[in-house]
Amino acid sequence: MRTAYTIWKKDLVDALVNLRLLAFIVVPILMSVLFGTLFGGLQSGDVPVGFVSEPGPTVVVPVYDAGESQIVRLLDASEPYDVRPVASPEEMQKILAKEHLGAGLILPEGFDAALMERNQPTLQLMVNARQGDGGEALRTWLTHALWDRTGQAFPSVVTVETLAPKEKPLQRQSQEYMALWLVMSLTTTGVYVVPALLVEEKQSRTLNALLTTPAGYREVVLAKAGVGLLYALLASGLILGFNGGFGPNTGLAIIAIFLGALVLVETGLLMGTLFDDMVALNTWSTPVMLVLMLPGALYGLVTSGLFRLGMLQHAVRLLPTHYVLEMVYAALSNQIVPERLGMNAALLGGSAILLFFLLTAALRRRAR
Repeated sequence: MRTAYTIWKKDLVDALVNLRLLAFIVVPILMSVLFGTLFGGLQSGDVPVGFVSEPGPTVVVPVYDAGESQIVRLLDASEPYDVRPVASPEEMQKILAKEHLGAGLILPEGFDAALMERNQPTLQLMVNARQGDGGEALRTWLTHALWDRTGQAFPSVVTVETLAPKEKPLQRQSQEYMALWLVMSLTTTGVYVVPALLVEEKQSRTLNALLTTPAGYREVVLAKAGVGLLYALLASGLILGFNGGFGPNTGLAIIAIFLGALVLVETGLLMGTLFDDMVALNTWSTPVMLVLMLPGALYGLVTSGLFRLGMLQHAVRLLPTHYVLEMVYAALSNQIVPERLGMNAALLGGSAILLFFLLTAALRRRAR
């Protein structure tokens, strides 16, 4: 272990001296600061506390339901909501303004049938942003209800029409972008920086010299993994810190970041055992990184209604970054479904265990 620690210290410095590797660590941080400046970041008090709200006064929710959806009945039966049917979206807009209500719900005809057929139907929230929480509690309730009915990651596209916007109407976009930069940082560090440290040792033939010391191949790989985890967690902490992302649900975000970093660093190490030169690593790591960052690139488009996943719904769920993104965004936006996040954590943990066994097998074969 002492030899692994010595290699770890050397690699910490090597990653900072190598400008190419340093760029892969720093660029996501800089991008998060840039977009945090543009979108305002998350300010203290923006994210409500806790998993379940304490019972409070009745919340009146005007609803325009063109097709007698079961979702409306579930909402009316749930505390603290009291559904008030309206004849049209125009009437809803007047009621929200006149009676100082927080949010209303608009459901199209055939919503339930499209939901069960997994066609990602669209529902609309009409939000009076100067009242209450700007519709976040209702949005969280919908997340629970739609997940319970379908088990899908993106069962419906939720569009938001804001009346009387607050001074910071781009709050939700800042959450999505922060989640994106976190996933990007974990991916670039784990899938490029970590294997690059190992491949450069092979290419410069210093790996053979290291293996003549008491350090075995496993100790070398362990040191590289330690460097990757440290830089991934440090970069993620800086992204959260620079953008006001530390809040009541920081613990959940840290769990997601750690599990994601573990899976992606193991993926990078596995790639590092397969390639012996930087040309091969660059050739294969680029498409791997692009695929792993796909959930982050699509997330904002899907939730804003600009893009529908269709068959990509199933493909995206095969990527570990999809589950990291869901957990991080849930922590930042407080749209927390405990069962769903528990399943995501279990899938990431299982992926880490599977990758560990694959990596161990690769190391044994390499050591022969």
